[in-house]
Amino acid sequence: ILLNDWHIPGKNRRRNRQHTKSHGLISFTDLSKRVSKAWANAGSDVREFCAELREIGIQQYREEIANYSKTVENIKSREVSKKAKDIM
Repeated sequence: ILLNDWHIPGKNRRRNRQHTKSHGLISFTDLSKRVSKAWANAGSDVREFCAELREIGIQQYREEIANYSKTVENIKSREVSKKAKDIM
């Protein structure tokens, strides 16, 4: 069965996505409200602890990115040297 507006170009782009079934325990909106209330009521010691964890996580991320970049550079340099050997 065709929709009444099936002939309108671009109509599908304007439609909202179909609803996906959730687990039904808590909605995202309720979860968000609960988290924001808990964070608003958190003490300074909790906030400081979370800030320290954040800094540790950022440092680990930067180290992982640096290691990855070195690995990629090594792989590229090996490929270039291999191609150079093949040419000679």
